[in-house]
Order: sequence, then structure tokens, then C-alpha cells
Amino acid sequence: MSSAILAGSSSHLLAQNISSAKNLPLIHHRVVHFVNSEMKIALPKDFKPFKKITIVQSTSNPANNNLMELCLLADTLKREGVEHVEAIIPYFGYARQDKQHLPGECVSVEVIINLLKAVGVEVVYTVDIHNDEVLSKTSLLVKNLSAMEYLANKVYSDLGLNEDSEAEITIASPDYGGIKRAELFASNFYKNPRNKEIVSMKKRRDLERTHYSETVELRGEIRDKKIILIDDVSTSGGTLLNALELCKANGVREAYALVVHADFASGVAEKLQNSDFQKIYTTNSIEKTVDNLNFIDKVRVVDVSEIF
Repeated sequence: MSSAILAGSSSHLLAQNISSAKNLPLIHHRVVHFVNSEMKIALPKDFKPFKKITIVQSTSNPANNNLMELCLLADTLKREGVEHVEAIIPYFGYARQDKQHLPGECVSVEVIINLLKAVGVEVVYTVDIHNDEVLSKTSLLVKNLSAMEYLANKVYSDLGLNEDSEAEITIASPDYGGIKRAELFASNFYKNPRNKEIVSMKKRRDLERTHYSETVELRGEIRDKKIILIDDVSTSGGTLLNALELCKANGVREAYALVVHADFASGVAEKLQNSDFQKIYTTNSIEKTVDNLNFIDKVRVVDVSEIF
């Protein structure tokens, strides 16, 4: 089956890297934005020979625009006779809205998955979705790929560690819900299993206040250690910064952070730059961040095209 990669507006560079790695043709399309905020997409003539096309598009900020573009692309491909349409959604927007916290709330992630199926997407590949348990409830095949092994090796190399110096490092989850993620990172990080050490923290949310949480408890010993906080996504930066303060209060020597998806709101990158973190690792799952991360010295962006 002849295949190609179609680059969505939010993930041009990642699509290009995936195209090169897989030695597949790369297709671009045209997007028209109207003054009433509607959009129209137009496919090029060169997509016609392909029976299978994979759209690469993160549904990151602006989430609704990027999601609508993805849906329009998928629907148009199917209308034009493409037999198999897949989507690589490196950052899956709305994934954190995975349950009803309060009566009357929507479960947005299920709505998005149903929408993707309705427009003809047959398979979705995503990276470290917030809660993979929601995928078991859907009829659309969504393959959740973890970047933890790949990132563990990249961070280990960047920090110049070996079996002796890695013993100074403790891996931490800033909330109990992320322990499995931190465990996966740690399992691939330590070269000597005897050095493996993980701690966790308890995060308390106020469901009436958007983007508000506080870190209230540490489980484990980190005094005089170096710590790497592992999280899947950060928007307000509150979870990372609150966890950092708790670590400092418990005598940590150095602190690093790894957040897979840099869904940073405006000004958050600067807050992280001005914090006591030594470095913050992230990926290019979100390519067009609100603030340009190229000007934030402490942030290291890792290309994750290889994991696809």
C-alpha cells in the first residue's frame, strides 16, 4: 500500500522528521482562515496516488483550531478516496478531561475520540496520554506510545551520568497518579538497578478553581539528593513549581524536571527559567508553544519523531 505523511499546521517539523525517518513522501495542504473564525482546507493534487495517509497534528493550543483542522483533513481524505487514514497526535488535547469531577461536567476526551472515528480516522497514535485507562472504553484504536524509555536515555546522557553518579539521583512523581509514569522512566534510567529510587508527592486540587493545586505531602527521603520530577503535561506550571518548593523544604540538593508535553500558558516558561530548577526537559510533541522556548536557557527540547 503506497503511503505518505501529511503535515498538519501544528506539527510541521515533527511530520518532516517522521517522513524522513520512514522514507515516506511528505504532503502539505493549504488552510484558509476566515474573519468569522471558520477555516477551510484544500489538499494538493499530489495526494492522489496514495492509499494510506497519516496526518501528523498535535491538538495543542489553540486546541479547537488544531482539532478542527485535523477533522477536516481526515474527512476530506476519505471523501477523495484515500482507503486508510491514520492520525499521529503527539499531544492529545482534551485528554485531561477524562472523568466527571463534578455533576454535569462533560467527559471531553471520549467526545474527541468519537469525533475522530466519525470523520474516518481508523488508528490514532499518541504519546503519553494523560490517562490511558480511558482508551479501553473506546471503539477507535488509539495506540498510546510512551516516550519514557527514549527520554530516560536522553536525560541520562545529557547529565553525563554513570553507574556511580546515578546513585545521587532520585526520580519523583509530583502526584500519586503519575507513579506508573515515574516507575517506567526510572526502570529505563538507572543502569544499575540497585541505584533505583523513586519518591512520590500528594497533590491536592481545588475543583472550583481552574489550574489550581498544591503539593502537600512527600513520601520518601530526598535530603542531599538530586531529583528529577517526571510529569506528562504542564500548563500553569503549578504542579512542577509546588513540587519544587516541597523538595527544597526537604533538603534536596539539585532539582530537574521532565514534562513530556510543554502545554505552557503565556509566562510559564519564564517562571520555570527563574526557578531553582537546573534544567527542564520536554519534547517537540507541542511544536508551536505559546512562548518561544528557544529563548529559555533551562529548557531542553528533545525530538521524539523516532518513537513513531
